[in-house]
Amino acid sequence: MSCRANILVTELFDTELIGEGALPSYEHAHKYLVEEECEAVPHRATIYAQVVESKRMWAWNKVLPINIRLEGSKGERVIVPPRDMQVCAGSPCVYDIQLNQVNRNHFTTLTEVIEIFRVDFSKAVSSLPARHTVQAKATTSGQAQVVLSWWDIDMDPEGSIKCTMAPYWVHPTPKNMQWRDHWMQCVYFLPKELLVNEGECLYISATHDDYSVWYSLECSSVTCGPDILSERPLCSCQAHLMCNRQRFGELNDQQRNEAYVKALKAVVRPDSVCVTISDGSLLSLFGYLLGAAQVYSLEISAMSRRVMEKILAANGLTGKVIISERRPEQLTSMDLGNNQVGLCAWIRNGLNLI
Repeated sequence: MSCRANILVTELFDTELIGEGALPSYEHAHKYLVEEECEAVPHRATIYAQVVESKRMWAWNKVLPINIRLEGSKGERVIVPPRDMQVCAGSPCVYDIQLNQVNRNHFTTLTEVIEIFRVDFSKAVSSLPARHTVQAKATTSGQAQVVLSWWDIDMDPEGSIKCTMAPYWVHPTPKNMQWRDHWMQCVYFLPKELLVNEGECLYISATHDDYSVWYSLECSSVTCGPDILSERPLCSCQAHLMCNRQRFGELNDQQRNEAYVKALKAVVRPDSVCVTISDGSLLSLFGYLLGAAQVYSLEISAMSRRVMEKILAANGLTGKVIISERRPEQLTSMDLGNNQVGLCAWIRNGLNLI
């Protein structure tokens, strides 16, 4: 450029605001392309958050205990996740969804809406990691599990022209909301659940690098200083490397599981030999608990094999459900102990077929 510009017009945002490289892009522009007193359009962005309790959303985060009703007097059996899955901090990735389609009964807000931090695009922007901590009081008692987050942008310095992603329950004009398919709202899962009491002082921290944001929640300010960058949560149980959010939701869907159990009850017999063909399917456990003589689970992915082995061990089913690394077309009668298969279940296009 022959000279530096005095107006910077951009659209660098995603649902998380910074996920498409907005911070390093603005940082570069201010260093090399624009004048010190330039005007940016949009002028600034503000990120908001609200802490909630939600069994529905928490079920999108990890494998939870699953209740299986057995036949007759056998009562009920609970499939429990391994300990490392229970304590795992989970995936660091944001889950962006249309919160405007989430029923208000599916979550309980534990704090008011909180302004977390602002970015003024007309001034020098840094892409270095940073932590922003805000103090808030719990408005009700509950289990803090999820942080809902969104942003708005002021198009002009005065903030007279505003574009907001606020969901319906806090939107300034809920009866006149624009529908957007490209920008939605963010669901962040806390690394661990935290029981909070009404009136308790909470410290909500948002840490970001140059492309992503993650949240933590504390009841003490000791570990919440701006110079104390919280570790980005990473999966230690491997289940989050195998399952996406929707898949966790499917595995934890009690109504869905009951439908599959009902279908299996109609066909599983004490002499049944069953084969499940799908990475990470729990149908093999269902079949064995419902009384099948032998169950084989084909786990082609090395990741799913390790996860399924841990789930079987946690439920005392190691060796009772036999995991095979074979592909379906490679199976021989020897792989199945020369048994005649009476029932085959598999997943195709996200649906279990029996």
